Amino acid sequence: MKVSILVSNFSSNALGRAYLLAQLISPFSEVEIVGPALAGNIWGPLSKQTDIQFKVLNWNPATFLQEISSAISGDIVYASKPLMTSFGAALVIQQKKEIPIVLDIDDWELGFAKDRVNSMVKLPFYAFPHRLNDFHSLSDVFILEKVAQSLRERIPITVSNSFLQRRFGGTIIWHTRDENVFDPEKYDPIESRRDLGIPEDKIVLMFFGTPRPHKGIEELIRAVYMTKELLNNKEVVLVIGGMGKDRYSQKIVQIGRKLLGNKVIFLGYIPFREIPRAVITSDVYIIPQKRTYSSLGQLPAKLFDAMAMARAIISTDVSDIPRILEGVGIIIDSKTPALEIELGANILYLVDNLGETRRLGRRARRKFVEQYGFKPLRKKLKVILNV
Repeated sequence: MKVSILVSNFSSNALGRAYLLAQLISPFSEVEIVGPALAGNIWGPLSKQTDIQFKVLNWNPATFLQEISSAISGDIVYASKPLMTSFGAALVIQQKKEIPIVLDIDDWELGFAKDRVNSMVKLPFYAFPHRLNDFHSLSDVFILEKVAQSLRERIPITVSNSFLQRRFGGTIIWHTRDENVFDPEKYDPIESRRDLGIPEDKIVLMFFGTPRPHKGIEELIRAVYMTKELLNNKEVVLVIGGMGKDRYSQKIVQIGRKLLGNKVIFLGYIPFREIPRAVITSDVYIIPQKRTYSSLGQLPAKLFDAMAMARAIISTDVSDIPRILEGVGIIIDSKTPALEIELGANILYLVDNLGETRRLGRRARRKFVEQYGFKPLRKKLKVILNV
């Protein structure tokens, strides 16, 4: 059997979830990832991977459906995200070739659209789907969400968190990581710091991921700035990784440089295979998700990066984060008006108690391996795909 995973856009971080599904499937089935590169390039962290077959299509709206239908060679089509260029194409292919389809929903796309259309000025740009808005318009995500809900009893659905499960049904396949690759015993923190230009003798606070307004990066920078014990502690540095050339990334760099100067280190895209080496450089890993439409239906994959690599984690009570970090991490109320103060106080606690920091990390690793690693989730996918 062969599975064709349809990715909505090879050029964006949507590829991360499609690639994860392919990794889970590859030991028990042939697998390929097929889809358009709306910006003409492959998303940076996975541009050099070679273990999964990529079939990248140049975007041409007039011929796209014909090209993607011809490109797939699987016995099952697994659409990643309920978007026109993945799920929409899968529905057409199902009718044309009578191939069974499975839908994966890892984010609440309508929530993303609602957050984007936060002013009448932006409404025309996001009113209808097109390449420049990555087919994340209000109209297409609303329609395809309704289609997905109407088909929940007729096609298998996988989701990444319980919010999406309540909305669409299906089986949760967490944003997992391979516990045999993401293993802290296999990496040298000092060597990794040298390679990435991170001081070897510092206490490293880390945020790592694709910068977005709902991820609380601005609040994290202000938390370090407002907590004088952290700001004045020459042994502490903040590392923010995953920075791109987009406008929001540049805004984060400007805020960081203005408030923290050389106390903050910015890293660009890290190849996916190098993520464990980046995460192992941290002492405290911070995921300060804000409560927005976007984050309600999202579970950050970086949470599992940090758990697998035995890092002490501070995060907020958004989505399933409290459930996952129960007993193995620190949770902050995302609705508190003093988010920066709470963040700063909890970061300072772990900086001042490094023994507790290491204990939290070890507990997080154990829980990840038992409940959220490749081994337990691969078993679920085999059942869903009937292999």
